[in-house]
Amino acid sequence: FGVALDEFEPDPEALENLPATIKRAMKANVLIQTGSLLQQGIGSGVILKIADGSALIVTNRHVVDPAFSGSGGSTLDDLSALMVKMVGQPAIAGRTVWVAPDDVDLALVSVPLVSTEPLKAIWNATPGIQIGDAVFAVGNPHGLGWTHTGGDVSQIRRQSSGGFGYRVIQTSAAI
Repeated sequence: FGVALDEFEPDPEALENLPATIKRAMKANVLIQTGSLLQQGIGSGVILKIADGSALIVTNRHVVDPAFSGSGGSTLDDLSALMVKMVGQPAIAGRTVWVAPDDVDLALVSVPLVSTEPLKAIWNATPGIQIGDAVFAVGNPHGLGWTHTGGDVSQIRRQSSGGFGYRVIQTSAAI
């Protein structure tokens, strides 16, 4: 891999002085690098679950599947190796365990956990979110690890794809 993911560790002191919600989001965010010497990709993911010494991470399918175009892509067997960098732990090999069907841009990645620093995200399934509510995003744009941006909810939409219906929350937070 061309980028040294371990160089992206955020400053531990900066994390300790954050509000609890932002601190948890930072520790639940991961940096994912995929590909080979010829074609590399880098993106973000969020830890959904920590159990049995591993973390289950949700990310976009296009992060783990460079062939994904919104109307097809690779199979799980065809996906290349990936490395995952979590807060407080060195970059470690992970594997894609699921990709969403049809043209839904979601995937799940599993990676061993060797530190107690990473945390799972807390998901409120019924947040009562409304247009205008303050929100924030944590991500790794262009390899700039653990970047926080603020914004508000711009719109809430219902969409469907391949027989699946889902809610999309549009924000003004730069991601």
